[in-house]
Amino acid sequence: MTEFKKATIKVITGKDVETASGYEYQYALATGKYVPMWVCKREGDWRVIDPNTGRYICKGSKTREDAVKLADSMEVKPVFTNFIESAKYGDYVMEFKRKCGEDYTIAAEKDGDVVVVAEVEHHDLTEKPKATSKPKAPAKPKAPKKPTAKKPTAKKPAAKKPTPKKDGELAKALKEIEALKKELADLKAEKVEEVVSEWTIESVRKWAVPRGFVADQVNPERKDCIWVYGVRKDDKATQKELMSMGFRWGKKGWYVDPKRG
Repeated sequence: MTEFKKATIKVITGKDVETASGYEYQYALATGKYVPMWVCKREGDWRVIDPNTGRYICKGSKTREDAVKLADSMEVKPVFTNFIESAKYGDYVMEFKRKCGEDYTIAAEKDGDVVVVAEVEHHDLTEKPKATSKPKAPAKPKAPKKPTAKKPTAKKPAAKKPTPKKDGELAKALKEIEALKKELADLKAEKVEEVVSEWTIESVRKWAVPRGFVADQVNPERKDCIWVYGVRKDDKATQKELMSMGFRWGKKGWYVDPKRG
Protein backbone atom coordinates (compact mmCIF):
# COMPACT_ATOMS: atom_id res chain seq x y z
CA MET A 1 0.00 0.00 0.00
CA THR A 2 1.36 3.41 -0.98
CA GLU A 3 2.21 5.67 1.98
CA PHE A 4 1.55 9.41 1.47
CA LYS A 5 2.99 12.25 3.54
CA LYS A 6 1.61 15.76 3.43
CA ALA A 7 4.09 18.26 2.04
CA THR A 8 4.28 21.91 1.03
CA ILE A 9 5.81 22.15 -2.40
CA LYS A 10 6.83 24.87 -4.83
CA VAL A 11 4.77 25.22 -8.00
CA ILE A 12 6.18 26.82 -11.15
CA THR A 13 3.60 28.63 -13.24
CA GLY A 14 5.32 30.23 -16.21
CA LYS A 15 8.04 32.52 -14.86
CA ASP A 16 6.65 32.63 -11.30
CA VAL A 17 7.08 30.22 -8.37
CA GLU A 18 4.09 29.59 -6.09
CA THR A 19 3.50 27.47 -2.98
CA ALA A 20 1.03 24.58 -3.11
CA SER A 21 -0.10 21.71 -0.86
CA GLY A 22 0.55 18.14 -1.97
CA TYR A 23 1.76 14.70 -0.95
CA GLU A 24 5.07 12.85 -1.10
CA TYR A 25 5.44 9.11 -1.77
CA GLN A 26 8.05 6.61 -3.04
CA TYR A 27 7.88 5.84 -6.78
CA ALA A 28 9.41 2.71 -8.40
CA LEU A 29 11.20 3.26 -11.73
CA ALA A 30 11.20 0.56 -14.41
CA THR A 31 14.71 -0.41 -13.23
CA GLY A 32 13.37 -1.23 -9.73
CA LYS A 33 14.93 1.82 -8.06
CA TYR A 34 12.70 3.89 -5.75
CA VAL A 35 12.76 7.71 -5.95
CA PRO A 36 10.69 10.41 -4.20
CA MET A 37 7.64 11.62 -6.13
CA TRP A 38 4.93 14.22 -5.55
CA VAL A 39 1.21 14.26 -6.25
CA CYS A 40 -1.07 17.27 -5.99
CA LYS A 41 -4.31 18.72 -7.35
CA ARG A 42 -3.94 21.55 -9.86
CA GLU A 43 -6.49 23.18 -12.14
CA GLY A 44 -9.20 20.64 -11.31
CA ASP A 45 -7.26 17.37 -11.75
CA TRP A 46 -4.62 15.30 -9.93
CA ARG A 47 -1.06 15.26 -11.24
CA VAL A 48 2.07 13.26 -10.40
CA ILE A 49 5.12 15.53 -10.18
CA ASP A 50 8.82 14.87 -10.70
CA PRO A 51 10.49 16.70 -7.78
CA ASN A 52 13.80 17.25 -9.60
CA THR A 53 12.26 19.27 -12.44
CA GLY A 54 8.92 20.51 -11.10
CA ARG A 55 7.20 19.05 -14.17
CA TYR A 56 4.35 16.55 -14.13
CA ILE A 57 4.76 13.07 -15.64
CA CYS A 58 1.01 12.50 -15.99
CA LYS A 59 -2.22 14.43 -15.41
CA GLY A 60 -5.99 14.33 -15.89
CA SER A 61 -6.95 11.94 -13.05
CA LYS A 62 -10.04 12.52 -10.92
CA THR A 63 -8.52 11.10 -7.72
CA ARG A 64 -5.07 10.93 -6.14
CA GLU A 65 -5.05 7.12 -6.34
CA ASP A 66 -5.90 7.19 -10.07
CA ALA A 67 -3.03 9.61 -10.72
CA VAL A 68 -0.53 7.37 -8.90
CA LYS A 69 -1.85 4.30 -10.76
CA LEU A 70 -1.45 6.05 -14.14
CA ALA A 71 2.14 7.06 -13.31
CA ASP A 72 2.89 3.40 -12.50
CA SER A 73 1.41 2.13 -15.80
CA MET A 74 3.48 0.73 -18.66
CA GLU A 75 2.60 3.68 -20.92
CA VAL A 76 4.24 6.18 -18.51
CA LYS A 77 6.85 4.36 -16.36
CA PRO A 78 9.24 3.10 -19.14
CA VAL A 79 9.13 6.46 -20.94
CA PHE A 80 9.92 8.43 -17.77
CA THR A 81 12.64 5.94 -16.71
CA ASN A 82 14.44 6.39 -20.04
CA PHE A 83 13.95 10.16 -20.06
CA ILE A 84 15.76 10.79 -16.76
CA GLU A 85 18.99 9.53 -18.38
CA SER A 86 18.82 12.10 -21.20
CA ALA A 87 20.60 15.45 -21.50
CA LYS A 88 17.23 17.22 -21.81
CA TYR A 89 16.31 16.03 -18.33
CA GLY A 90 19.45 17.63 -16.93
CA ASP A 91 18.49 20.90 -18.64
CA TYR A 92 15.08 20.76 -16.93
CA VAL A 93 16.72 20.25 -13.52
CA MET A 94 19.01 23.28 -13.97
CA GLU A 95 16.14 25.39 -15.31
CA PHE A 96 14.09 24.66 -12.19
CA LYS A 97 17.00 25.52 -9.90
CA ARG A 98 17.49 28.87 -11.64
CA LYS A 99 13.81 29.74 -11.22
CA CYS A 100 13.89 28.88 -7.53
CA GLY A 101 17.19 30.70 -6.96
CA GLU A 102 20.76 29.44 -7.19
CA ASP A 103 20.83 28.79 -3.43
CA TYR A 104 17.85 26.43 -3.71
CA THR A 105 18.80 22.76 -3.12
CA ILE A 106 17.31 20.40 -5.68
CA ALA A 107 18.60 17.10 -4.27
CA ALA A 108 20.99 15.76 -1.64
CA GLU A 109 22.70 12.38 -1.20
CA LYS A 110 21.70 10.36 1.87
CA ASP A 111 22.87 6.74 2.45
CA GLY A 112 23.29 6.23 -1.29
CA ASP A 113 19.73 7.33 -2.16
CA VAL A 114 18.64 10.66 -3.57
CA VAL A 115 16.47 12.74 -1.23
CA VAL A 116 14.70 15.48 -3.19
CA VAL A 117 13.40 18.89 -2.17
CA ALA A 118 10.63 19.42 -4.72
CA GLU A 119 8.18 21.63 -6.62
CA VAL A 120 5.61 21.52 -9.47
CA GLU A 121 4.99 22.86 -13.01
CA HIS A 122 2.41 22.37 -15.75
CA HIS A 123 4.58 20.63 -18.38
CA ASP A 124 4.17 16.90 -19.14
CA LEU A 125 7.53 15.05 -19.31
CA THR A 126 5.93 12.11 -21.18
CA GLU A 127 4.47 14.22 -24.00
CA LYS A 128 6.43 15.32 -27.05
CA PRO A 129 6.86 19.10 -27.36
CA LYS A 130 4.52 20.57 -29.93
CA ALA A 131 6.20 22.34 -32.82
CA THR A 132 5.46 26.03 -32.96
CA SER A 133 4.98 27.47 -36.40
CA LYS A 134 6.33 30.95 -37.16
CA PRO A 135 3.97 33.40 -38.89
CA LYS A 136 4.65 33.43 -42.59
CA ALA A 137 5.78 36.69 -44.16
CA PRO A 138 3.40 38.08 -46.80
CA ALA A 139 4.36 36.80 -50.23
CA LYS A 140 5.87 39.30 -52.61
CA PRO A 141 3.87 39.91 -55.76
CA LYS A 142 5.44 38.06 -58.67
CA ALA A 143 6.33 39.93 -61.83
CA PRO A 144 4.37 38.81 -64.90
CA LYS A 145 6.31 36.31 -66.96
CA LYS A 146 7.26 37.25 -70.49
CA PRO A 147 5.66 35.04 -73.11
CA THR A 148 8.20 32.64 -74.55
CA ALA A 149 8.00 31.06 -77.94
CA LYS A 150 7.51 27.32 -77.80
CA LYS A 151 10.33 25.31 -79.26
CA PRO A 152 9.36 22.60 -81.71
CA THR A 153 9.58 19.23 -79.97
CA ALA A 154 11.56 16.56 -81.72
CA LYS A 155 9.76 13.31 -82.29
CA LYS A 156 11.12 10.36 -80.34
CA PRO A 157 12.21 7.41 -82.42
CA ALA A 158 9.78 4.53 -82.29
CA ALA A 159 10.85 1.77 -79.91
CA LYS A 160 12.12 -1.32 -81.58
CA LYS A 161 9.98 -4.39 -81.14
CA PRO A 162 11.73 -7.21 -79.26
CA THR A 163 12.74 -10.16 -81.35
CA PRO A 164 11.62 -13.70 -80.36
CA LYS A 165 15.21 -14.46 -79.25
CA LYS A 166 15.34 -11.46 -76.90
CA ASP A 167 11.89 -12.32 -75.52
CA GLY A 168 13.18 -15.76 -74.52
CA GLU A 169 16.24 -14.28 -72.80
CA LEU A 170 14.07 -11.79 -70.89
CA ALA A 171 11.72 -14.50 -69.67
CA LYS A 172 14.70 -16.56 -68.49
CA ALA A 173 16.18 -13.60 -66.63
CA LEU A 174 12.83 -12.90 -64.90
CA LYS A 175 12.61 -16.51 -63.71
CA GLU A 176 16.11 -16.29 -62.25
CA ILE A 177 15.20 -13.07 -60.41
CA GLU A 178 12.08 -14.66 -58.90
CA ALA A 179 14.11 -17.68 -57.78
CA LEU A 180 16.65 -15.40 -56.06
CA LYS A 181 13.85 -13.48 -54.32
CA LYS A 182 12.35 -16.72 -52.97
CA GLU A 183 15.76 -17.91 -51.77
CA LEU A 184 16.36 -14.59 -49.96
CA ALA A 185 12.93 -14.74 -48.29
CA ASP A 186 13.63 -18.30 -47.08
CA LEU A 187 16.99 -17.21 -45.64
CA LYS A 188 15.34 -14.30 -43.77
CA ALA A 189 12.67 -16.62 -42.35
CA GLU A 190 15.32 -19.07 -41.15
CA LYS A 191 17.34 -16.23 -39.57
CA VAL A 192 14.31 -14.89 -37.67
CA GLU A 193 13.42 -18.37 -36.39
CA GLU A 194 17.05 -18.87 -35.30
CA VAL A 195 17.08 -15.53 -33.40
CA VAL A 196 13.73 -16.27 -31.69
CA SER A 197 14.94 -19.64 -30.43
CA GLU A 198 18.00 -18.04 -28.81
CA TRP A 199 16.35 -15.20 -26.85
CA THR A 200 16.71 -15.18 -23.05
CA ILE A 201 16.09 -12.35 -20.61
CA GLU A 202 19.88 -11.87 -20.38
CA SER A 203 20.39 -11.62 -24.15
CA VAL A 204 17.40 -9.27 -24.54
CA ARG A 205 18.75 -6.97 -21.80
CA LYS A 206 22.16 -7.02 -23.48
CA TRP A 207 20.47 -5.72 -26.63
CA ALA A 208 17.99 -3.32 -24.95
CA VAL A 209 19.99 -1.54 -22.21
CA PRO A 210 22.65 0.09 -24.51
CA ARG A 211 19.77 1.47 -26.58
CA GLY A 212 18.00 3.02 -23.58
CA PHE A 213 15.18 0.45 -23.38
CA VAL A 214 13.95 -1.74 -20.50
CA ALA A 215 13.64 -5.54 -20.76
CA ASP A 216 11.59 -7.63 -18.30
CA GLN A 217 10.26 -11.18 -17.86
CA VAL A 218 7.74 -12.14 -15.14
CA ASN A 219 8.59 -15.84 -14.82
CA PRO A 220 11.96 -16.72 -16.43
CA GLU A 221 11.75 -20.29 -15.08
CA ARG A 222 8.54 -20.83 -17.07
CA LYS A 223 10.02 -19.20 -20.17
CA ASP A 224 7.28 -16.55 -20.22
CA CYS A 225 7.28 -13.82 -22.86
CA ILE A 226 10.19 -11.35 -22.69
CA TRP A 227 9.06 -7.71 -22.96
CA VAL A 228 10.89 -4.63 -24.22
CA TYR A 229 9.55 -1.26 -23.01
CA GLY A 230 10.31 2.33 -23.99
CA VAL A 231 10.30 2.16 -27.82
CA ARG A 232 8.66 5.34 -29.11
CA LYS A 233 5.77 5.13 -31.59
CA ASP A 234 7.72 7.19 -34.14
CA ASP A 235 10.92 5.08 -33.86
CA LYS A 236 10.28 3.12 -37.07
CA ALA A 237 13.89 1.92 -37.39
CA THR A 238 13.87 0.18 -33.97
CA GLN A 239 10.38 -1.25 -34.60
CA LYS A 240 11.59 -2.73 -37.91
CA GLU A 241 14.65 -4.19 -36.19
CA LEU A 242 12.49 -5.79 -33.46
CA MET A 243 10.19 -7.34 -36.06
CA SER A 244 13.18 -8.79 -37.92
CA MET A 245 14.33 -10.36 -34.63
CA GLY A 246 10.96 -12.07 -34.11
CA PHE A 247 9.39 -9.55 -31.68
CA ARG A 248 5.74 -8.57 -31.89
CA TRP A 249 3.78 -5.57 -30.56
CA GLY A 250 1.51 -6.02 -27.56
CA LYS A 251 -0.68 -3.50 -25.73
CA LYS A 252 2.14 -2.62 -23.29
CA GLY A 253 5.28 -3.10 -25.38
CA TRP A 254 7.23 -5.39 -27.73
CA TYR A 255 7.54 -9.07 -26.79
CA VAL A 256 9.04 -12.37 -27.92
CA ASP A 257 7.98 -15.86 -26.78
CA PRO A 258 11.04 -18.10 -26.02
CA LYS A 259 8.81 -21.19 -26.07
CA ARG A 260 8.31 -20.79 -29.81
CA GLY A 261 11.82 -22.07 -30.35
